[in-house]
Amino acid sequence: MHQDFAAHCDHLFSWDPQRTLVVGCSGGIDSVVLAHLVHQYHGSMVLAHLNYGLRGDQSDQDEAFVRDLAQELGCAVAVKRADPSEIKDRPGHSVQMMARDMRYAFFEEVRAAHKAQAVLTGHHMDDDLETFFLNFSRGTGLKGLTGIQPKNGTLHRPLLPFTREQIYRYAQDRGYTWREDQSNQQDHYQRNYIRHHVVPGLKGLERPWDKALKTTQAHLSQAEILVGDYLNHVMDQVIEATEDGLVLDLNLLGQWPNDTSLLSAILLRFGLNAGQDVTALISSQSGHQWYTETHVLLKDRGVILINPLEALPKSEQTESWLIPSPDETPVPSVAVSKDAADKIELPRFEFTSVNRLTKAGADTIYVPTQMLEFPLKLRRWKKGDVFYPFGGPGKKKISKFFKDERLSLVRKKKTWLLACGDRIIWVVGLRADERFRVPENCKNITRIRVSSQDS
Repeated sequence: MHQDFAAHCDHLFSWDPQRTLVVGCSGGIDSVVLAHLVHQYHGSMVLAHLNYGLRGDQSDQDEAFVRDLAQELGCAVAVKRADPSEIKDRPGHSVQMMARDMRYAFFEEVRAAHKAQAVLTGHHMDDDLETFFLNFSRGTGLKGLTGIQPKNGTLHRPLLPFTREQIYRYAQDRGYTWREDQSNQQDHYQRNYIRHHVVPGLKGLERPWDKALKTTQAHLSQAEILVGDYLNHVMDQVIEATEDGLVLDLNLLGQWPNDTSLLSAILLRFGLNAGQDVTALISSQSGHQWYTETHVLLKDRGVILINPLEALPKSEQTESWLIPSPDETPVPSVAVSKDAADKIELPRFEFTSVNRLTKAGADTIYVPTQMLEFPLKLRRWKKGDVFYPFGGPGKKKISKFFKDERLSLVRKKKTWLLACGDRIIWVVGLRADERFRVPENCKNITRIRVSSQDS
């Protein structure tokens, strides 16, 4: 197995002999064998062990074992102790998912600290098979069936060509010791149930299961590539990038065959769960929102607006700002953290004294200087807001103005109001207020120009 491991690594990974590798080590047989193989093949490594504290003394004994293994191999070791309550107490996340996310985050910390080339984990061919059936049982898309990838950025899995049985025989032949996690013998977790009850039946077939799995995954990978190319073509036709975010036109999509399946595949790329029914989104009223882990999907008059979660305002605390003077930048009207304030994309205003009017525009208005009383307010609109649209017949609700302007729901959320006291001066970038019109022969005028932070 050592020679096969070396040949596999030479072919696929090309690790720099001058750089360190991080080996994730739980103390179980897979990670122990990986540590020994890397030690023989590469040499420079650091073992990384995360003690979750979920199994009491057993967890501490796992940690002690990994420390002893590092001493035996003459390599560095990085250990972190987690707070078990952080793993148990978060609703909506399984313990295994929480532990996995915490583990990979820790491995990346170790890699960065040691300037290591890659993080290596002990996933093997049986893990790949179990993952295939686990994702299959969850109704995953094609990607979930194509298997565990040997390389994912700096995350490498060099044991994937080897079975659990091969690893076990190698460990026994070499006289290695390892730690057994008794929870792996329980059927409480879905993966364990698949390992104990589903996989053994597959291995009983006359046909070699490992070759069959790889052949199937190769076919699925090819299908995924073809589907991906087709999906990219469709997305180019039905999605437009605008200032409101990505706009997916449902009417255009409806002209394509299997439009509902296409919509599911498109939204999968924006974090929608595989297998989640999208018909409710199609038939929903304007204003309906769906949140994924990465994006917000918003139905608006025959289109779906797609934005990253951070693109839309979430906290009312960061919805109201003060402009203390013409030369000062806006500050929050209530106390907020610097991190929260820095995440808000505020318009930047330039106040200039002039004695005559020139051409105004979407980014420029003119007001009588004597009517400006600082601090001015910069805020989002709220229900009941009214103003007097410049050039219009009279008072109008902001909500009605937005409707007349056919603003999307995203634009409404992103629009700022500049106000003096309780009176709105400007629906920024759209319309000034008639009450702040500059009278004839006025020579004391303030020109207000606006630009976004990115300008």
